[in-house]
Amino acid sequence: RDMRERLSQLSDLLNIDTIKAELTAANSIQIDQLLLVPHRDLHRFPLHGFFADYTCRYLPHIPLHAPTASAEPLPLTPLLIVENPDHGDAIKGKSIKGLTGLPGLPFAELEAECLRQLISPDATHTLTAKQATKTQLAATLPEGYRVLHFSGHGVYDASIPAQSCLFLSEGDRFNLIDIVQQDLSQFDLVTLAACETAITGSESLTDEYVGLVSAFLSAGARTVRSTLWRVESEASMVLIVEFYLNLSQGMTPALALKQAQYFLAEANRQTLHTWFTDALTLVTDPVMQVLLRERQEAFAGPGVEQPFNHPYFWSPFTLTGL
Repeated sequence: RDMRERLSQLSDLLNIDTIKAELTAANSIQIDQLLLVPHRDLHRFPLHGFFADYTCRYLPHIPLHAPTASAEPLPLTPLLIVENPDHGDAIKGKSIKGLTGLPGLPFAELEAECLRQLISPDATHTLTAKQATKTQLAATLPEGYRVLHFSGHGVYDASIPAQSCLFLSEGDRFNLIDIVQQDLSQFDLVTLAACETAITGSESLTDEYVGLVSAFLSAGARTVRSTLWRVESEASMVLIVEFYLNLSQGMTPALALKQAQYFLAEANRQTLHTWFTDALTLVTDPVMQVLLRERQEAFAGPGVEQPFNHPYFWSPFTLTGL
């Protein structure tokens, strides 16, 4: 509820206006991209929201030999989707500190179906709810995919960051240690459509931070799209589909995410009604079509004019890597 006021206070504390003035005072140098390397707990905040005129990417630290970010369109196929793993009741008794349960994700399957149809059903492989076990995921990752899309639950363990994980089927967890043991160098993009995946924390009093994102980068993935906090399922689905749509039109990942965030923040009820109407022409699954029609009708009626304008909905999505 106080997020806008708190972010304004943070902007003052960080002297963001002075930073912006320095960026625009570069005379002949035209700056339109920022690489943000936050110090310590600043990793936890949506700093990109302060720089609306720039496309932003994050790094957990400054590498000694950083490759140049590619301006070429990102290849979206072959695509591996992990679709809303069915954790069932197996997770009970294995709680992570601060986690009391996993709510349903009504839009996760719809998100996956939209991506399959948008990208290419023939070039997409899906691990469905029952198939997405730890053994199956570990066996599937090395099969030559360029993009990994995980749609499900994730959590950050503040007390033991190495236990931060993505929840899989049959009560399995794909934690930080499991990730760094993989060779993910063939992945140009990893999308974690899960909560709290971008959060990092220190295991000791050093400047090096660990978390799920840094684990994927350490395993070789080039770019990771993730979230800073528990996001609303419908808003996340709309933003992610827009992100992939932008990528399919040749945008870089950073620009694609920025435009998707702008779309979600500015979308009014008529825009969202049209969005779900268009999605109906894309999705062929009858069950998913029912959900789409429900949301189409909901946005045709009265309500908040810009339902996702608050930064809670659009600002937690981050892009890390080159």
